[in-house]
Amino acid sequence: MNQRLFDTLRKIGNLPLIRLIKPTVSKLFDPYGEKKRNKLLHENGIRILDDFNAVMSRSGINYSLIFGTLLGAVREHGFIKHDLDIDVAVWKDTDHKYIQAQLISNGYTLKSRYEVDNGNFGREETYIKDGVSIDIFYFYPYNDTLAYTIVLVPFDGNDTFEESIRSKGGLMPIQLILPFSQKTKTASFHNLSLPIIENDIEFLEARYGENWRIPDPTFVYPKMGDAKCAYRSDKLAIKIA
Repeated sequence: MNQRLFDTLRKIGNLPLIRLIKPTVSKLFDPYGEKKRNKLLHENGIRILDDFNAVMSRSGINYSLIFGTLLGAVREHGFIKHDLDIDVAVWKDTDHKYIQAQLISNGYTLKSRYEVDNGNFGREETYIKDGVSIDIFYFYPYNDTLAYTIVLVPFDGNDTFEESIRSKGGLMPIQLILPFSQKTKTASFHNLSLPIIENDIEFLEARYGENWRIPDPTFVYPKMGDAKCAYRSDKLAIKIA
């Protein structure tokens, strides 16, 4: 089965009715290796999180768990059942070159870096170690009370990242606007104590809705939930690495 057919099936899989039966279907068909990623996360994720936290702490880099990893920390004190990777957040002024140097020197591989307006509007990075992906989301000030980060999707008329990069030169950033505190506190994550944003409940309610405490098997990333967002077709996220 070729990549285009995979992508078509995945697009169909985002339809509401199909999402309801996705857990059953995914047991039979997994073209993107999500079961393997989930397995590796649950096998190696705690060790990688412990190692990542140690690297960031030694390097003096402030970060916090975010998105699905934050949801797991607050709701379940560990990874949520169907998660595929680790999500962390840093503030926009954090030196990405310094992060890269510290992580690579400790055995991580940079999988990708996307930038919008040379990083002045948005930046997102993915690192991998022992099969576990760590997505680093950079947050930027939006107004006095809110901040934003970017999540990336293909431009309209393109079904895949690769097709969008070929035809448009990059991806379309969605400006995801959320209550994000630069202050952190610690949360129990399995046997670890890890940093999370101080306004964690406010963030989770804004991102996932008032019922965020109840697992949602129909959630498909990057479903916007209750968060404010803007589809920035006027911007271009370019793959730098």
